[in-house]
Amino acid sequence: MKTVKIKKLTLTNFRFFLEDNNSFKFDSENILIYGENGSGKSSIFKAFELLAKISKDDIEKEFKESKNIFNLDKDSSIEFEFDNEDILDINDDHLENDLSFIDNFYLVNPLLDYKKLLYVNFTTNLEYEKINLFPMLSKIFENYPIDIKKDILLKDIENPSDRLESLKTIINTLFDDINLFLEKFTSEFKIEQFDYTTGYIPLAKNLGLNNVLEFIINIEINFKNRTITKHHEFLNEARLSALAISIYFAIIKHLSSLSKDESLKILVLDDLLISLDMSNRLSLIPILKENFKDFQIIFLTHDRELFEVFKDRLNWKGFEIYVDENNDYEKPILKTSNSYIDKATIHFRDKNYDCCANLLRKSTEGLLNKLLPKEKRFSKTCEKLQLNDLLQNAINYVENNEDKELIKNIQSFTKTIFNPQSHNDNRAIYKSELQSAIKSLKELRDRVENETIE
Repeated sequence: MKTVKIKKLTLTNFRFFLEDNNSFKFDSENILIYGENGSGKSSIFKAFELLAKISKDDIEKEFKESKNIFNLDKDSSIEFEFDNEDILDINDDHLENDLSFIDNFYLVNPLLDYKKLLYVNFTTNLEYEKINLFPMLSKIFENYPIDIKKDILLKDIENPSDRLESLKTIINTLFDDINLFLEKFTSEFKIEQFDYTTGYIPLAKNLGLNNVLEFIINIEINFKNRTITKHHEFLNEARLSALAISIYFAIIKHLSSLSKDESLKILVLDDLLISLDMSNRLSLIPILKENFKDFQIIFLTHDRELFEVFKDRLNWKGFEIYVDENNDYEKPILKTSNSYIDKATIHFRDKNYDCCANLLRKSTEGLLNKLLPKEKRFSKTCEKLQLNDLLQNAINYVENNEDKELIKNIQSFTKTIFNPQSHNDNRAIYKSELQSAIKSLKELRDRVENETIE
């Protein structure tokens, strides 16, 4: 299967975005987007939701309701530019498309936010003792090909009992994959089985409509060799999130594998980890690297700390969105988010040598913290080590002589570049030394990020 990815996304008079400063040059890369509250991050996610709905009847109403309220007399559009040279322009006059490689995107619908996780773990109906996944799974798999020869999809099966049996068959194919994803988050529990039953709808039963049946899919988990039937009452929030994410990830991977032709292959994650601590959030990184390496991933968050940690560990292309309040109405300010080395290179080009040197020091500390294990980054009193100690530990830690020489070369810049610019020091900084430091740090970055350093 040939995969298609997105080169550029342009939003014009769409929700929070106006006519200027509204293009995201994705360049077919994985993307991190930080957006402060109210800056338009949800508008980007909405654009992808419309892309996933573009063949449905409600697209026209939903698109027109998303027009920027301060420019109602202006045309609105969402333009996707793909790396196969095709362009999809969703606008006031053009709401359909004939790009076949997007068809699989409707089927997979690989858009995941914290609200979708609630369908697995929470219910608003207090009479439910367990979470019923039947409605959620019916929706997710509505375009699943049940019979390819007869062109029958799951949504074509009107009999709920037959639909339940079809879902049972689908889930059986996903069962092992769900638990494999779950194991990457935690080894404490796994799904023991899915239960398939029928019962009366609680609300209808209260109204005396006892003949109205509900079709039910429940989860049973095994927690440290103990069977738990009410997972939503037993598991903490981190484990509940891990469970829900694992189910969705297994579904997305499976559905994406059904396409045999050219196919749009992206994964959009919006504030998926907002209530988790950093250790649980970091569990997601190896999963994305290993299991979705053939996807273009767009990760959105309003959490600045999470954005910086992911940017440092993933080296994806980054964007930052802020609210510009210096107008009659608010609008977004869009910036490309650079690494410390990239920012240092820009300052070097602009002759801001002191800023360049300070950013190179920050970059060095970040790379060493990524390279060294925890015990090599802290003192015996559990305090963070200073740059000189980190460099010496790195020299002792790596085994390859070429790696040692590279770090020793970086260590030589501490007295002339790194330390003076972090203190009140009037020593001159020389252009050639900055050039050499930038080159060495880029080489170290490549080795650390590609895990070739030994």
